[in-house]
Amino acid sequence: MSVTAARALADEMCSEHDIPLLVLRDFDKAGFSIAGTLQRDTRRYEFRNSIEVVNLGLSLADVEAMGLESEYQHHPKGHQQMLENNLRTNGASEEEIAFMFRDFDRLRSTRRVELNAMTSPQFVAFVERKLCENAVAKLVPDQDLLASAYLGFQRGWRLRRAVAKLDAIDMTNVKVPADLEKRVRKVLKKSPSMRWDAAVEAIVDAARKGGRERGL
Repeated sequence: MSVTAARALADEMCSEHDIPLLVLRDFDKAGFSIAGTLQRDTRRYEFRNSIEVVNLGLSLADVEAMGLESEYQHHPKGHQQMLENNLRTNGASEEEIAFMFRDFDRLRSTRRVELNAMTSPQFVAFVERKLCENAVAKLVPDQDLLASAYLGFQRGWRLRRAVAKLDAIDMTNVKVPADLEKRVRKVLKKSPSMRWDAAVEAIVDAARKGGRERGL
């Protein structure tokens, strides 16, 4: 279930950027509650904006079309009428409620079908189909953002081309200190949390600044 902070995030983000909230859920009481509380006011959270919520979750029609296997979820203290009313509030149809409660009197359990009842290829095809059915398309930003990205890629390409034209850096006059290991150990003794490569970098930095610094 979403916490109120998650609902507030979706409320503000979807409204500000005019994007839909896509909800993918299991076919069970919890799944319907998850989808329901992300689009309606509750005692804990009242939405400030009107946002579009697209429910991509499993329906009874999906379960039957794919022949998905159901399992049982026990409700030892749950009252059937209360559970059914909650499902109706969160968008379940009478047929879906009847499917879930088929064996409730005998088992005190509701039938459920999880998303992971699908194989991986089934799941990918299911999500793609749901997106197509709900006309969900890839977002293309406005001209200003596209232009900014275009200039950024052009700048990166020109920088790479400029670097490639530079002559190789001459390292012939660089001598590795013969006592480098000793110096590294001294640095690490003074700063035990430092990584060894950071110690080497500190030694190089000290040399660059004009010679050995004390302790390096």
